[in-house]
Amino acid sequence: MPPPIPAKAVPKRALVISGGGSKGQYAVGAIEHLLGDLKMDFQIYAGVSVGALIAAFLAQYGSGQEEQAARDLKALFSPIRNKDIWKNWFLGQLAGVLWKPSLRDSGPLQNLIATRLDPDKVRKSGKELRVGAVSLTTGEYVVFDQNYVPLAPAVYSSSAYPAMFKPGKHRGQLWTDGGVRSVTPLKAAIDAGASHIVYITLAPEKPSFGFEADPETLDVAMRSVELMNDQITRDDIKIAQLYNQLAVAGARTDKRKVHLTAIRPSGPINKDSLNFDPEEAEQAQVRGYRDTIEALSAS
Repeated sequence: MPPPIPAKAVPKRALVISGGGSKGQYAVGAIEHLLGDLKMDFQIYAGVSVGALIAAFLAQYGSGQEEQAARDLKALFSPIRNKDIWKNWFLGQLAGVLWKPSLRDSGPLQNLIATRLDPDKVRKSGKELRVGAVSLTTGEYVVFDQNYVPLAPAVYSSSAYPAMFKPGKHRGQLWTDGGVRSVTPLKAAIDAGASHIVYITLAPEKPSFGFEADPETLDVAMRSVELMNDQITRDDIKIAQLYNQLAVAGARTDKRKVHLTAIRPSGPINKDSLNFDPEEAEQAQVRGYRDTIEALSAS
């Protein structure tokens, strides 16, 4: 008897969203077109940092609910202000330097995730979720999926901006922003079986804003993280491109070619990744929406 013919792999489409703090409003605008206008059905959502928040939120919606997901995402993100994400400690940044685990109290962000993310909905939606965080305890980069328990702390951990926000706590370890190792988690989507990936990168192709002549310590720290993220983003994209080169060349039989579509701003979105302002949010969303139309028409 001849061996059975293997079933044809079902194509999986993934949406990957990079980290970038308040620049995530750009992704909200992009998703308004992808899900709201085009009703694109993604089987996999992957993200890091603010991308993890967006990915987890969208993963609560099943196939056929794309428009609703896009509307609800915009309604949630558009009015967000600093007070909804972070607040200063009682004694300000001095408390963060001397006694606290972070320069700012990110309790509001933890509360936002706890109240707006329903792990049961994620698990029952039929969608696959991938969010990455880095263990401060072991240094390991770990990808969590929709079945991980507890899910909300894992999503928060992915978005725990290094030194600025409190580390996440679960699995007996302390966790920080996944962007320390992978800003645009394309590999996580590929490993999940994606054959088509639309990825939204919040780091612009052109150089970011210039730097102040007389910066404060916090300015230097923020600038350093953004420069690090720019390089990691480039590395993430190069890894995905190398994966495709190996697949096309037949150098690795265990690899398949993945169709990649990039959505990326041509220039800076805003100056401060931790400044959440509704007016800036609207401008970023409009740019994301328009850039997505152009990117898809060119692909």
